[in-house]
Amino acid sequence: MSATRMPAAAPRRSRPSAIEAQGHVCVRADGQCAWGTGHAVGEVSGQAPAPGNPLPVGTRITLTYYSDQCPLGDYRGQGPDAACNAINASGFACNPVAVLHPTPGVVLAQDPPGGTPRLGTRVTVQYAPWAPVGTVLHGSAYPVGTAIPSPRLVYHYTCAKGGTQCRGLPRNGFYSAVPPGSPTVDSDFTGTPYAVLMTCGTAPGQKRVWRTWNAASPRHYQHVLSEARPAADDSEELGCVW
Repeated sequence: MSATRMPAAAPRRSRPSAIEAQGHVCVRADGQCAWGTGHAVGEVSGQAPAPGNPLPVGTRITLTYYSDQCPLGDYRGQGPDAACNAINASGFACNPVAVLHPTPGVVLAQDPPGGTPRLGTRVTVQYAPWAPVGTVLHGSAYPVGTAIPSPRLVYHYTCAKGGTQCRGLPRNGFYSAVPPGSPTVDSDFTGTPYAVLMTCGTAPGQKRVWRTWNAASPRHYQHVLSEARPAADDSEELGCVW
């Protein structure tokens, strides 16, 4: 989305130098935002006292100008497309930035916030375009194929060969970021893509999820939430969920 142009320059009706040449004192005051008025920033929009009457020398003359300080709304909670359209239509330049967050499809943060910045100011809005889904891994992750930043694809491994072939059990299963074909994955286990987890970072609300297992046979797997490495014979950090 491109920023719209500022109003073109136009002649002012009065000038401070002309007022001061008549022996008066000129006072400048910002007035209405120039955007959308057809008037240029800096063009005089009003004068007080009004012209046409004799005034004592030294009178203070206030000139009100069309301003480049224009109102910017607070668009948090609105859809990012609607927010950017409104920001651009108000004379600013919207800069949408995708971030990880469990609440998708709305503006999560805005910089600068609502106020009266200068026309053409770059307004950054943060939003999450990816919708998380619930998983059995103690939280929400993303569907397979979601192109989030630094994704960690987790596979669901299953073995149902009976007897004790599945690491000492007739049936066994676990979730792991180790890809199929890795020498550390038992060939009796079949792996299919399950979900995309986040690489643990600074996004609010993230929780670390681990795979843990015992070293003996039969081997049992667990998947736990823990900020620190869990106590187990061995473990794998899968990533973070919401």
